[in-house]
Amino acid sequence: MPNRISLFRGSTGLNTKLDPVRINYDPKSGVHDLAACKNVEIDDSGRVGRRKGYTNKASGSYHSLWCDTGNAMVVKNNALCVLNPDYTVTPIRNMTPGARVSYVQVDNAIYYTNGHERGKIKTGGYFDGLSYTWNRGDYVGPETDRQLSDPPTGTHLEFFSGRMWISQGRVVWFSEQFDLSAYDLASNLIEFEDPVIMIRATFDGLFISTEKNTYFVAGTNPVEMAPRLIADYPALEWSDVKFVGTISRIRGGTASVNTSQGYLCAMWLSSKGICVGGPEGQFYNLTEDKIDLPMALSGAGLIWDGKYIGNMNP
Repeated sequence: MPNRISLFRGSTGLNTKLDPVRINYDPKSGVHDLAACKNVEIDDSGRVGRRKGYTNKASGSYHSLWCDTGNAMVVKNNALCVLNPDYTVTPIRNMTPGARVSYVQVDNAIYYTNGHERGKIKTGGYFDGLSYTWNRGDYVGPETDRQLSDPPTGTHLEFFSGRMWISQGRVVWFSEQFDLSAYDLASNLIEFEDPVIMIRATFDGLFISTEKNTYFVAGTNPVEMAPRLIADYPALEWSDVKFVGTISRIRGGTASVNTSQGYLCAMWLSSKGICVGGPEGQFYNLTEDKIDLPMALSGAGLIWDGKYIGNMNP
């Protein structure tokens, strides 16, 4: 009776680094990397299955889709809109054509900026969906000679350690603590050598990417915070997301990511692979040993059903 040989029982993922004829194959297990794949998913057990399809819910010109725990926001036909559960939209204001929007939700307010306009939107309650200006209010506190200004109209936002952080060119501005609309433009800043294209927080610091490098800025007191280089390549702009999970180091120096519970982490695309960052500046490139990603000018990302889904725009 002839011996039965398992030709294929599962996969450890896509591998575009090696020539297909050089990819290791174990005939006993029948598990190996894939040289090419399309529209498939590979689960933790190595099972390869067909990826679920999709249904077109709405047509039009959209960008800057975003949601945290409040309203879903999107830009449609150059208007900032609330995206309703039935996929209709409620326009709020006109925006500069083509300018991507960065959002962050703090309590019941969504703050936004796109390099040209800024503002905030109430979420929940009687004032749900109403838009307000985002300007400095009356100062309340000890007498001071400092000149406090309106928020800069930057390109990327993040909330961390009771402050709003805004990138504008090579500078990251931070607000007064617990006053997200007051900025001391003479001293409340961290300057980089190149334009900043990403800001993502963990509970003890910020991951910041410029157009050339990626840094971790540790600490919660801006006076003591100093950038530390963690990668000599940048994030792909707009591909970054934040999630609550854990990052565990595994054999071989890479990491396993769990997105179900844990602490605040960030994930993003880069030309070198899919990257993840966590507390204390934990940083791993999850795919650099196996996958060559194409060059791209911008991207998009989200966490869905425990998976990171990234899009790269040429």
